Amino acid sequence: MLKISDYEFLCTLHSCMNITQAARKLFISQPALTKRLKQIEQELDTVIVYRNIKGVCFTPEGEYVVAYAKKCINDYKDVKRVLQGFYNNNQSTVSIVAANTMCYYVLPQLLDGFKKENPEISFVVENAVSGESGQMVYNEQADIGFVCGKQPWDFQQDLICPEYMTLIAKHPVNLKELPYLSRIDPRMSGNSRTALNNWWQNHFDVPPHIGMNVLTMENCIEMVKLDLGYSILFHSSFIDPGNGLYQEYLRDNNGKYLQRNNYMIYRTDLAMKPVVKSFIEFCHGHFARLYSGRSDNNF
Repeated sequence: MLKISDYEFLCTLHSCMNITQAARKLFISQPALTKRLKQIEQELDTVIVYRNIKGVCFTPEGEYVVAYAKKCINDYKDVKRVLQGFYNNNQSTVSIVAANTMCYYVLPQLLDGFKKENPEISFVVENAVSGESGQMVYNEQADIGFVCGKQPWDFQQDLICPEYMTLIAKHPVNLKELPYLSRIDPRMSGNSRTALNNWWQNHFDVPPHIGMNVLTMENCIEMVKLDLGYSILFHSSFIDPGNGLYQEYLRDNNGKYLQRNNYMIYRTDLAMKPVVKSFIEFCHGHFARLYSGRSDNNF
């Protein structure tokens, strides 16, 4: 039966495609490398490489074995990393990356509630747009992410709450007058921007009058408070973004309110670490309590 060291041996040879260079990297002699290669071929009952003028070339069977070897090595590293998390009693920090609205309106209550039950746990929180947050979770730069919309990565994505496309203004606004009014535009993810553009094109034949571009929803709200224009943004149904401002949920052509979903994302292997697992379970309970008794059937 092949060992992890054998898989690493094959991957090194595959990266070098040269017996001399591979032997040097593995700190063994060329005869020892050739002997071990023959032993592996005999054990698998197949030819893995053949020699050529430039060095060695892997057979189709050999390429398959190397691909399998790389997967085994990665799986082995994942197991070691997770087990290290289990046995590392000093690990008491959860790293989080979140989109703007999540940082402002979701995380404070969430972290406050968890800290009251687990005062020994600390957090490192970073702010990034949803796409960057997904990338960081995928690359293990963060334990957990809170994002707007589904992400194109192979990790767990738990629905936590919806956000609705909402018009906010200092005073009541007739939707038909929007093309003639100044709009304050926040930074949005690609999917959110597409949804907003589609809604506009379905209702108006002229482009919007963009009077100001700002980075966040919070910037928008402050500018709208000063009556510098109206804004259209997504916000959670649990948030009162207006602080007395006029707000109106927007509908599609079928009369249905437009929404996007927010997700908590994490790698299932990292979620096995006790401190991360505990926080994820708390989050599930937190959002379940928020939704209990609510009815969004009109949406």
